[in-house]
Amino acid sequence: MEYQKSLSELEALIQKTKENKDNVKDGNLLEQFGTFAEMFGDSRKYDALKAKCLQLGQQLPPESSPKAYNGCLVAPNGSLVIKGNDSPDWMPTSEYLIFGTFSTAAVDVPTHPN
Repeated sequence: MEYQKSLSELEALIQKTKENKDNVKDGNLLEQFGTFAEMFGDSRKYDALKAKCLQLGQQLPPESSPKAYNGCLVAPNGSLVIKGNDSPDWMPTSEYLIFGTFSTAAVDVPTHPN
């Protein structure tokens, strides 16, 4: 899953930064400058990974979501929305009407013998 991969990369980058901070104290001045340059580059990677994890995390269903028998998480609730006018989607005058709301629950499905 892309979210888990990004999260593990982020955690590895945080651990690498902690180790670099510890190594800076022990190295000579030239090594310290090299480490600071590396940490500066890593800070940009950190910002990008943090934003990616936030975006992907918002797309996941909540952890309290019902879980189907096959392990699939289902959104616990939602809305059925229909387009209310002919304006393009990107126009501020676009109108959407909430037709209804729903909630879901996981149901155990009996298996059929073959």
